[in-house]
Amino acid sequence: MRRLLRSDKYLDDAFYYLGLIADRHGDPEHALRLYAQVQNGENALPALLRATTILQTHGAAAVAEELLDRLIEDEPQRAPEILAARARMYADMGDSARAIVVLQGGVKEYPDSVELRYAVASIYEEQGRIPNALHELTDLANARPDDPAALNALGYTLADHSRNLGRARELIERAYAAAPKNAAILDSLGWVLFRQGHSAEAEPI
Repeated sequence: MRRLLRSDKYLDDAFYYLGLIADRHGDPEHALRLYAQVQNGENALPALLRATTILQTHGAAAVAEELLDRLIEDEPQRAPEILAARARMYADMGDSARAIVVLQGGVKEYPDSVELRYAVASIYEEQGRIPNALHELTDLANARPDDPAALNALGYTLADHSRNLGRARELIERAYAAAPKNAAILDSLGWVLFRQGHSAEAEPI
């Protein structure tokens, strides 16, 4: 990544991944400086979201909240992604109730967002509220019966908790038929086969 910086190529990517490295090695101050230099490209928003998490966890909650509010104003088309990241930040800090409030508000505003509905289900799942998680994903799959992401989300969660494996496999196979090269769906297909006891079929998938 430093060689990329010296070559003056792919600067935004290099700053982002150097920021991630610093972040993961427990150097938040350096990570913040690096994230701040990501100006464009697909990593610009993830860099800002990681920066807000660092600020929130190191005593600058007001700054983090202000930055998140500004992000939604500046990137309205990516509001569901930003709201999901905001909720994840709260959940990682141990405030799952606040995370759910953020996500439920987001779902009301963006009812077609698979990302937000799945984020709600993920928080419920972390809380051990599996029926609530499955209810959320079932509603989503019923509302979007041809959406492979929605089908896969419900199918994987059923499989992961060994609930109604026949139904889980049916959902995942429908998702696979619609998106046969999607890595997440392939993973789910292998997982449900394994859960059903078909290890030999699951392994190559």
